[in-house]
Amino acid sequence: MVTLSPLTSLTSLTSLTRALTRILVNIQNEDFECHKLNRDVWKDEIIQQIVQCYFLFWQQRFNSEYGEQFCHMYKIKETELPYIAIIDPRTGTHSLTHSLTHSLTHSHLPVSLR
Repeated sequence: MVTLSPLTSLTSLTSLTRALTRILVNIQNEDFECHKLNRDVWKDEIIQQIVQCYFLFWQQRFNSEYGEQFCHMYKIKETELPYIAIIDPRTGTHSLTHSLTHSLTHSHLPVSLR
């Protein structure tokens, strides 16, 4: 899985990925659902293969500098975390957004990413 440093801004990421089709964004806080997402979904081998083939993965904390910028730009509230979005790096538009306020298992995510 291609994972970027948390010190990489979304702006610099989009300029680096003009040739890529999608950026998979995950915004998290300290809630248990976020920890479950890391443990059960992002660690899953099938999910890692899908992400590696089709996305550049960018994960930020809600209260980090870049997490705050993203949440302000896309109007994400902390109550909507963990938050997943697929961003078109050329336009900055969401092609898919998903607020994981309910439990998500690894079996649900591949369908969401298609």
